[in-house]
Amino acid sequence: MKRIHLFLFALILFFISQFTSVFSEEMRFNERLYQIYNNIYSAQSANKKTTLSYSEIEFLFEKVCNHEVTSLESLKKYDPTGILGFCFGRAMATELFALKMGLQECLIKKLFIIGKMEFEGVNIWRFHVTTIVPGELGKWYTIDSTLNSPLEMESWIKAFRCIYDKSEKCYLYITHAHSVIPKVKDFPDSDKETGKNIIELSFNPEGRPGFTQAFEIASRTYELNNLSAREYFSDMSETDENSRFSFESVQINDEVIPYNNYFSDLLETIVNASESEFKPTGTELPLIVQNNCMDNPVPHLRLVRKQLMPVIRGNMLKRPISFRFDRTSPRK
Repeated sequence: MKRIHLFLFALILFFISQFTSVFSEEMRFNERLYQIYNNIYSAQSANKKTTLSYSEIEFLFEKVCNHEVTSLESLKKYDPTGILGFCFGRAMATELFALKMGLQECLIKKLFIIGKMEFEGVNIWRFHVTTIVPGELGKWYTIDSTLNSPLEMESWIKAFRCIYDKSEKCYLYITHAHSVIPKVKDFPDSDKETGKNIIELSFNPEGRPGFTQAFEIASRTYELNNLSAREYFSDMSETDENSRFSFESVQINDEVIPYNNYFSDLLETIVNASESEFKPTGTELPLIVQNNCMDNPVPHLRLVRKQLMPVIRGNMLKRPISFRFDRTSPRK
């Protein structure tokens, strides 16, 4: 009996050591990438640019489209099942590229659209995010490589609503650059929602501390202060290691979905790039500025990058039962 007890005790110690080893490895992985991320910001702390020119915005857009990690073609490597989409990865890349181009940190922001988004009558996305940067004449531009060009922020909102949110029930949230994804660790089914989490359809931002109406931009639009952004989003500026964004994987309820080294590869390419790689060459195509959005959604479908359309339609046909960010798991 004593030998059995000793064996069980040894077995327990073995499993504890294995778990501790895996947990410690993940901690080291995240710490290394946080250090790289923070070093990029530290190196650009003296940035003075308050706007980007049209040619710089076009350069930034093309850099995200063609980068070895963030191009839509690279999704087959990092997201082979179409679970994640990595809109939040491309948004982080845009944030860091803009920083490397000399734009001040406080002038780089994220724009989230959260809610029930549909395509051809099918629920496809629960959220999408893009980075916004200031351009000339007081305009803000979205750098969203799922579309064919940069758009003024108001035009991006109109286009997305024309295509995916015709009922205009989704909420829009503007945060600081460090917000990455909505917190999704606790993601209840719609019939069990409490309205507590920003990803829930029953979440109502009106009157919440730190949420300021920005209806002059568009209806159902709110700007969050940094404290509220950290409360409702996985955030790079969060000091609590248990709450901040993980570079390795995302946990949704009991499921852990790996990022397959997406962020490791992204940050390594940025830190190893020369400064000249973030300077426009002067040969960029003219920026296509969309000042207005027609009510007819058909023209806006032409804005969607051709690489994305087969993915949207393919995942609509698959309609997997397993839950992901949007409950139906198409790629964005």
